[in-house]
Amino acid sequence: MSTLSLIPFGLRLSDQQFVDVSDVKRGGHCNCICPSCKTPLIARQGNINEWHFAHESKGVFSNTKNECEYAFWLSVTLMAKQVIKNAHSIQLPSLTMYTNEAIEVKVSEQVVVQLDQVEIEQKINSVVVDATLKLGKYFIAVIFTTPHSHSDDYTSNIASSAKVGVLEISLKDAAQWLFSSNNQGKYAQVLKSNILSNNNCKKWLFHPRKSVIESQ
Repeated sequence: MSTLSLIPFGLRLSDQQFVDVSDVKRGGHCNCICPSCKTPLIARQGNINEWHFAHESKGVFSNTKNECEYAFWLSVTLMAKQVIKNAHSIQLPSLTMYTNEAIEVKVSEQVVVQLDQVEIEQKINSVVVDATLKLGKYFIAVIFTTPHSHSDDYTSNIASSAKVGVLEISLKDAAQWLFSSNNQGKYAQVLKSNILSNNNCKKWLFHPRKSVIESQ
């Protein structure tokens, strides 16, 4: 079974929160639906395969609102938004640029920053981004990407503001993060660790300080 056919996170009906398969009752008593097609889920918590959610297959046709595609990626992206919404700090990657004379200039060091405020799905310069992080008087627009989504369309429109940085967080390795070891359905903490502390999946699409350095 391909890991990309598994659903690691379900939407719990009681509080509309995304949850791990380890946080719910086994089978059809999990009270969760698929974030993609809204079909009821069952929680599979066996001893052989990776723990995961699966679509209920009996008597649910009338509950399915649309055809379910990319359920893995959608569940991961939505959980990523929930993770960053509740974050108090995040590690940011370094950024280096080079002059025409091939001189290296450090734009920003790798650093852990405290977040004053986090908003989900905000509009910046007519572009809706996955999250905005407020640090004092500055903002960082966060874009989560998967193999089925790209960041190319965002940068130029958002970066017109000198106080807004644009940070891409790639989720393309999410299956490897979640299923590379026996986590027994405790996937949220693994995803949180990578989103907040792993700089290998992050890159600056635009940094406000870069334009200042270029002008100098």
